[in-house]
Amino acid sequence: MNARKWQASLACFLLALSIAPDAWSQVVPVPESEPNDPCNSPQDVGDASTLPFVVAGELLLDFGSDPPGDVDFYRYTAAPGTVLRAGLRGAASGAGTLYGAYLGVFDSSCELLAENSQYQGPEPKINFQVPADGIFILAVAGCCDFQGYSWNEGTYVLRLANPPVPVAEIAGRVVDAVTGEPLPGNTFPYAHVTLYRELTASGLYYIADAQTDDAGNFRFVTDQQGNPLDPSAFSAFRLEIWANDYELAQFGPFPAAQGESVNVGDIALQPPPIAFANIAPCADIPPEGGTCRYSVVLRNNTLEPLYGLSWSLVYSYGPGTPWGYSVFQTQGGKPAKVEPVSTRSLDFSFKVPADVAEGTSICPEVWVSDRATDYFGTLRAAPLFCIMKQYGAFSVMSADPAAGRVQPRGLGTMQHR
Repeated sequence: MNARKWQASLACFLLALSIAPDAWSQVVPVPESEPNDPCNSPQDVGDASTLPFVVAGELLLDFGSDPPGDVDFYRYTAAPGTVLRAGLRGAASGAGTLYGAYLGVFDSSCELLAENSQYQGPEPKINFQVPADGIFILAVAGCCDFQGYSWNEGTYVLRLANPPVPVAEIAGRVVDAVTGEPLPGNTFPYAHVTLYRELTASGLYYIADAQTDDAGNFRFVTDQQGNPLDPSAFSAFRLEIWANDYELAQFGPFPAAQGESVNVGDIALQPPPIAFANIAPCADIPPEGGTCRYSVVLRNNTLEPLYGLSWSLVYSYGPGTPWGYSVFQTQGGKPAKVEPVSTRSLDFSFKVPADVAEGTSICPEVWVSDRATDYFGTLRAAPLFCIMKQYGAFSVMSADPAAGRVQPRGLGTMQHR
């Protein structure tokens, strides 16, 4: 390794220590020594039984070679069966200049055992077990190729250490900000929580997703790949929470230490000013036709009374009509008077004739205006459910899938099925 590469590597290592003093500062890094590729010609760095074990290196492009990319391979020995953690720090963690850092673990036959990249976290890490012959090889490259076809270059710090104690869990509950009621994830409004790791300068890194249970509770104990939640000196955690018909919310950043169980408590999602809930589709229509009676609850989430008008439109699609579909209103507009932070049930009905063509779908919608005497000033509109005619029989989509279709829509963006 030339003097320029060693000086740059040492400088990036010292920078890492100044940013986050930890176990990395307990040892002086072993310098990289070229040539150390391909995998069957690695740099032998020796016994890794004393931890942490740190190597400082640099990837440099060589346009006189084919391929021009640089890959660094390091050969270690350790007690067979030992569980170790390899970590790679580059530009994302502020400990070097290598972007897209890519880390791999190989056995003595150069078979790839595991891999990880900067795009899965600011510091690619791999927990692995030392093979039976006590030999393993660590590879550093630009994402995502160990053959030299990556054009990434820059300085990095590579470390071997004992795996840290993981974060025990991150948990909480999602509730409605107005009513305080829990928001389930397996039924409407299908509350969903995403866990991220947050860096000061490098943005968010995805960790895992979870749906809430019936009581609105969520719990993270591993990442999306099933690995334990990893504490880090470089970052904190952040949650992003989403549910149908609610405003997106974020919580954090917040720390979580080794072995710690963190409960963030109730996270309240703000509903829209006017919302629909508790959709009750009509019962299945008999083959000879009949009346479809259905209802939906209108909820006023504001501190002002609503004096409006409600109505239902029905869209029918299918064969048997020259135009291909029909649109009609079930009845005249109905008053929609709802007191502040209160609800009102809206009831509608229409007749379904027996001679509807096979394959027809009939889909009601509900509309609400802020005017008590006309149909202008629409506040909200939503699809409710669909009736399908198949094999001579009418069937109604179940309430939950229909409820999941409820989305706020303005007149300018109306899209019918």
